[in-house]
Amino acid sequence: ATTEIYTFPTRRSSDLLTTQDSPAGGGRRAGGKPTAADLAYAAIRDLILRTDLRPGQVLSEAEMSERLQIGRTPLRDALRLLSHDGLVVIEPRRGTMVAPLTVADLDAIFEARIAIESTIADAAIARASAQDIADIERLAEQAAANSSEQSDIGLDEQLHRKIADISRNRFLVDFHKRLRDESLRFRFLTNSGIDARGDQAAF
Repeated sequence: ATTEIYTFPTRRSSDLLTTQDSPAGGGRRAGGKPTAADLAYAAIRDLILRTDLRPGQVLSEAEMSERLQIGRTPLRDALRLLSHDGLVVIEPRRGTMVAPLTVADLDAIFEARIAIESTIADAAIARASAQDIADIERLAEQAAANSSEQSDIGLDEQLHRKIADISRNRFLVDFHKRLRDESLRFRFLTNSGIDARGDQAAF
């Protein structure tokens, strides 16, 4: 079968993926030109979050390299960074797979988000500048005026990311990013017809 070639998304205000979401395990320097590994990281993360790559799916290096039109070395670098984010699992001599999800994970994710977002909100309130507040108001207005579900998801992500950034705490930002990613996977799985209330087994 012919491998579908991935089309890298253009930068729009409603995109799920932006270069602001840097890998937790390292990556491109701020303001620098994206490397091949950066592009592969963003593309694979996009495919995982939108569940085009399903939880538990085994990732073939050959197929992913062809799909992304990218070399094996930057692909492996991207997968390593994604493993730091908790989105893929790399097992030596066995290969790489998309991290599984369970209904128990969903409960744990929302419990953690409730706790961390309260802390982030308190820090953001204490540290927000006038420009930060203006940016949040702009995003909130865009979200209120938008009727597209895909754009709503993107704007919601930008709003949560902005509030986390205002906390000026990189540990909170990194942990919140991981929780947002997992929440998004559940959201797309539910939208694609999988019932998240089913048996507590990996999807």
